[in-house]
Amino acid sequence: MPLERTVSTALQIVDDEGADALSMRTLAQRLGSGTSTLYWQFDNGAALVAHVVDRMFGAVELKGDELLAMGWQQALRTVAHTMFEALARGRNAARLLVEEIPLGSNAMALR
Repeated sequence: MPLERTVSTALQIVDDEGADALSMRTLAQRLGSGTSTLYWQFDNGAALVAHVVDRMFGAVELKGDELLAMGWQQALRTVAHTMFEALARGRNAARLLVEEIPLGSNAMALR
């Protein structure tokens, strides 16, 4: 099963039912597979959440060269608004951000 499909489905569960609804069992049922299949992709539920959070950060589009051309205050406002918009698209996913510091490739690129 492609990782992209798995993470997209996990994010859809969070959007539809809330962060508490996301579990390996729920995700496996939604995908029509067994939980053992998911454990080939993720070591545990925390790893799954990390991928979902990183997907959210991947939706944030910032252009470093444009930010550098702004004053620091405007750059911070732009980053804050862009992050807010990305989190607003993932209605219930923002709650996942409080569990761990995001360390995925998209989160690191934003830093």
